[in-house]
Amino acid sequence: MASDLRAAFPELAEEIRRGWQTRNGGDEPDVFFPGYWIEVKNEKRPRPIAALQQAKKAMGEAKLIPLAVVRQTGQAVVAVLYWEDCLK
Repeated sequence: MASDLRAAFPELAEEIRRGWQTRNGGDEPDVFFPGYWIEVKNEKRPRPIAALQQAKKAMGEAKLIPLAVVRQTGQAVVAVLYWEDCLK
C-alpha cells in the first residue's frame, strides 16, 4: 500500500512509509500518509468496519482521518472511511 501511495503522490513520497508492526497494533498506523491513520487488512474474510474502528481507536486523540484499506484474498483493494471524513 505504501508503494502504491508513493507512486500516486510522488510529491509526498518521502513522507509515506510503512509503520512498525507491534503486538498490540496501537503504536503506529500500518502506513504513514499525511493527515491519515491507515489500517491495512489483507485477509480471507476482512471486516472493513472493524478495521476502520481499529484505526480510529488506535489513533487516540490525533487529529487525523482514520482510513481502512482492505483486500479479501484474491480480490480488489477497498478503502473505507467515515462519511463525515469523506466530506472534509
